[in-house]
Amino acid sequence: PGLGNKYEEFVLSQSTVIGALENLLRSSLFLMPSRLQSSDLKSEAVYSGVGLLTLVHDLIYLKHCRRFAEATRSYPESRTALAEIPPPSCLTITTLISAVRFVEVFVEMWAFSAFRHRRANQHEKCRREWAVILVVEAVKAVLKVVLFARLRGNVLRHHALPPRNAWVINAMQATGYAVPGGAAGLADGAAGGGF
Repeated sequence: PGLGNKYEEFVLSQSTVIGALENLLRSSLFLMPSRLQSSDLKSEAVYSGVGLLTLVHDLIYLKHCRRFAEATRSYPESRTALAEIPPPSCLTITTLISAVRFVEVFVEMWAFSAFRHRRANQHEKCRREWAVILVVEAVKAVLKVVLFARLRGNVLRHHALPPRNAWVINAMQATGYAVPGGAAGLADGAAGGGF
């Protein structure tokens, strides 16, 4: 089994630990010393990084959640989990929207700090900073329009990735669901936790 499959097995089997670490990293942002120069930018970079890591974990979970729920459609919980997952045609767009949401504040703060010293005087308009903000907002708007078009004008239920479904991950662990291409089932290393 490849390294990617091993990491997916780890993420799925240690879901409680992974969730706790993600929350710990997010909470640690409040403890960063404010006396450091550009600490706001650094803490926003950490927040963006944690958000992107969480997004990767969510994508791993969704991939296997869909596979497992389709195989166990007879359970109402599986049907509910499948209804929460964006259709495959929209998953890439919702992933990109989520990624932009995680990094947008960091990009805007970076633009402000990078272009601040280039102004001729205090009264000069911050054109470059606003250009960056407009580009970020334009990217989000275009992604949402594309998502709206792919859904053929239906309500945008799937503008973000759904929360992790505890029932599905516990059922995956209880049944020994194995990551395709992985070495062993999830039940081998499962601690009984859930997303």
